[in-house]
Amino acid sequence: MKKILALVLAMLLVLGMTSAFAASITLKEGDTHTYKVFQVLTGTLSEAGSKQLGNPAWGADAIDNPGDVKAFINDITAAGLSEAEVAAKVAAKVDTTGEGRGTVTGSAPLTDLANGYYVLVDVTALTGDHELDTKSLNVVQVLNDTTLVSIKYGTTEEDKKIIADTLGKDGEEKNDYDPGVDNDNVSIGDTVTYNLACTVPSNAGTFKAGTFFYVITDKLSDGLTFTEGSIKVFDGTTELGADKYTVQYGINGNTFEIGMIDAAQYAGKTINVQYKAVLNENAVIGDEGNPNTSKIKYSNDPNKTYDGEPEDKDHPGFPDSTKEVPTGETPERETKTYTTGIKVVKVDENGEPLTGVTFEISGQSAKKVVTKTETFEVDNEKGTYYKLKNGTYTTTAPTTENTMIDAENGATKGYVEDAEAEGDGVITVGGKKYRPYVPATDAGQHIYILKEGSADAYADNNKYSKTVTIKTVDGDVTDHKMSEAVDANGIARFDGLGAGTYTVKETVTPAGYNTIADFNIEVTYTPDGEHKFSASSNVTYEDGVFKVKVVNKKGTELPTTGGMGTTLLYIGGSILVLAAVILLVTKRRMRVED
Repeated sequence: MKKILALVLAMLLVLGMTSAFAASITLKEGDTHTYKVFQVLTGTLSEAGSKQLGNPAWGADAIDNPGDVKAFINDITAAGLSEAEVAAKVAAKVDTTGEGRGTVTGSAPLTDLANGYYVLVDVTALTGDHELDTKSLNVVQVLNDTTLVSIKYGTTEEDKKIIADTLGKDGEEKNDYDPGVDNDNVSIGDTVTYNLACTVPSNAGTFKAGTFFYVITDKLSDGLTFTEGSIKVFDGTTELGADKYTVQYGINGNTFEIGMIDAAQYAGKTINVQYKAVLNENAVIGDEGNPNTSKIKYSNDPNKTYDGEPEDKDHPGFPDSTKEVPTGETPERETKTYTTGIKVVKVDENGEPLTGVTFEISGQSAKKVVTKTETFEVDNEKGTYYKLKNGTYTTTAPTTENTMIDAENGATKGYVEDAEAEGDGVITVGGKKYRPYVPATDAGQHIYILKEGSADAYADNNKYSKTVTIKTVDGDVTDHKMSEAVDANGIARFDGLGAGTYTVKETVTPAGYNTIADFNIEVTYTPDGEHKFSASSNVTYEDGVFKVKVVNKKGTELPTTGGMGTTLLYIGGSILVLAAVILLVTKRRMRVED
């Protein structure tokens, strides 16, 4: 009996051990994400080292009323299921609202786990270093002592570059930007070619079918016009057919958005998008530039269950806007295209504006240039400008009354307020008396400065409205030249020029003035400089354009018939006649004396 009892006790001890093997989850070294661990199934092992879970039962974190265990196991072990489909079926049976069995990280394994099946839910905050990451959903079989888990999560990236333009190339693309630049310069009318390199997260294939979305967005500024039909999409370097993506224009404030159809198939790959835009007459001139921005919207959390299949079949590849679809966004990437201009100011020898002059500029980049003319009209109801006597306009209204303003610290001249003041130098401003400041007796008193009314500087009291007229000047395509007459202020302005050498020629000169000699302006583009453009020393950089002052002088006054020229001849002739008479008289007297 003692031997039988000992044998039974030994057998009971073995049976107890088979259901109590301790296990743990250890992540692959270098994993920087954090995961909550939820038990979906548990069971027993027949022996240490076994790979089979006996007597399966619902785990501690299963949802209420999960259904029949055996039917569920048959469901997840059916042939033909993908990793993503199995994970989705298992995750649907787990209540992930609690804390589960704990958390696991790359530096802290989770130990003392019962054998079973577990769902690892990625709870990493997608900010900071993880901002561009995509979370993962993993089902782990934990048996025996340790389970080493290599979790697949992905990162999406975007790189935006200008890869070509047509500056000075007569429509032929200049491909000097390999592998591309962030900024370039062109003339108005030139074409810029862009490339977006978009990396799809490597774990995109773990998402439930139809729930991983990858949408590429792009927004052009007002100075850039999208070239219709120019979009090309590549899987690496292989161009994709139009049936692999959908393009929508003018939505969500973007120029266009591209939705990749069945985006998960490109997991870990780079999608390249190329397209073109033309710099137009609304281009910003100077150092501010004309931006083109882009970003990617992508599914980033497979742990959330949702039906992302779009109902709008006209736009496959886009998530259904009526449903909550968890997505992330890459930071906005930007390129800029710059352009400049030449401003010729024509004056006479007295420095006054000279009209009736036409200038022509020519150069390889002079193909299409914009001129902007400002006109002002009286509009006392809505106008915001006031006309000064010097012919310019200001938004500062004229003042008819004098005012007192505070003097700067340390001032030793000005006025002090004194209600009893009388005599010379005392003034009244705003109903208060002020007298001149006396350093010897007024030390420590508040000093004011007299600001006289500005009405005398204004031409009138009317309000004016400003109208800006934009005119596009098409240059001669062959000779690359164009002409523009100066305005009432003697200014001819050519906006929208890229880098290059330009020749300025005066083609029409007012009567009585000498035509100036032709001169060159060499414009250089420096993307990293304080100013994007620089030029030869004979010009100044002002408000993003190059200003050159040209002085015309009147021609030499020549003698005319009946003028001073003939008068001089008459005077000279009279002198000769008089000299001859004197000589004759003198000779006769000498003869008489002899």
